[in-house]
Amino acid sequence: MNSLDDLRATLDAHATDLDAGAGASTTRAASVHGRVRVVRRRRRVAAAGAAAAVLVAVGAVTLLPTGSERAVAPATVVGVRVPTTMTALGFGYDLAAGIDGQDGKVSVELAASDEPRLVSWATSGADRGVVVRSAETERPVSYRVDDFGDYVYIAPGNDAEVTVRADAGDPGLAVYTLGEGRPEGYTKGGVTYPRSAAAGDLAGAVVGDPGQSDVSLEAVAPQTSAGVGYYLFCVDGPEDVFLELEVGGKPASSVGTSCDGPLDPNGSATRDIGFRIKPGEDLSARFYATDGDGGPVLQDDDIVLGVGVYTTETYSSDIGSDESRRLVVDEAGHRWEQTETVRLESFQGGDRTVRVVVPDAPGPVLAIVQAKVAGSTVTEYGDDGARIEQGRGNISSTSTVTSGEVISVKKGNGELVAGDQVAVTYYVHADR
Repeated sequence: MNSLDDLRATLDAHATDLDAGAGASTTRAASVHGRVRVVRRRRRVAAAGAAAAVLVAVGAVTLLPTGSERAVAPATVVGVRVPTTMTALGFGYDLAAGIDGQDGKVSVELAASDEPRLVSWATSGADRGVVVRSAETERPVSYRVDDFGDYVYIAPGNDAEVTVRADAGDPGLAVYTLGEGRPEGYTKGGVTYPRSAAAGDLAGAVVGDPGQSDVSLEAVAPQTSAGVGYYLFCVDGPEDVFLELEVGGKPASSVGTSCDGPLDPNGSATRDIGFRIKPGEDLSARFYATDGDGGPVLQDDDIVLGVGVYTTETYSSDIGSDESRRLVVDEAGHRWEQTETVRLESFQGGDRTVRVVVPDAPGPVLAIVQAKVAGSTVTEYGDDGARIEQGRGNISSTSTVTSGEVISVKKGNGELVAGDQVAVTYYVHADR
């Protein structure tokens, strides 16, 4: 979609009621296995116009002017002034469309796009309570925030349906597309490694040119550093490729994955590999793609690689230690702040599964589950086990969940014994 005229034509042709009970049309795009987080996204949309939102909406649609067409008077939905811009993790987003709800609900359906988008909301009454169903979680989430005080993040490559029901009055939606604003940091080829992020402080970054399958950077750990994270991305390459990371001239990671997904403009939100370091340590990195495991450097005219190095003053990989996990996390277009950690370290004979209930929160909850178990473990999110992570040894798993949801960690074979450890750390939106 290339203009507001295209958007208007699409909305006129497709405006219809959506099934209120319809679920989100996408699944969560990221899962964590051990110390390497592999982000897998839907394949790039090849159809013309895929870079913008295709909308199907319940209620009246207001085409809100942007850029040179911006009106002097502020646009509104359900009588509430709509911000013309929003910011998520330092990235700017511009208003694309507004939708007035009716009969207490409003919905929008977004076709897949190569760029991230935001969907925010307001209500016509004084009661701010709403229930939001989207791809951010697999269950409806209750919010009680100010008008346009939070948003749902739609990741690049994903389509989505977002439905909002108001506790009182009618809700309205606003859709935002990626704008020009970027946080300070290293920017090249549409991606930015922010200078400061939840990942830490940027020590170095490089983004290769198209067809450059081997990139390198020089970096040294500051004197205050205790940990480091390498944030890697690979786009416009083959479905099956091996990504090799060398740190200080030594192999650090080898991952078989796909490079055909769209580019996330936030480099610090991509695949990460972290470990403990010493001040002054050589953090220089070589990141390259190979044709198969152990094969030669890949020859591809379109592939783009990038790596950013972030250092932190603390680092802990031991879930039993007194040192807490990171106080803030950047995930799914939001900054999350830690609320509590539940540690389970003493098990009685006969236990094979431990369960925790997600605490109450005024929105979605990010849960990071760590397990240090002799043997294999299975982590299930939700009573129906809709999301399942498996691993062996010291594993970590991340998921966006809802209040009251049950998280289960089950030992693959045998019973949990003394020495086995499970910890669940909860986070809520810090940027509302």
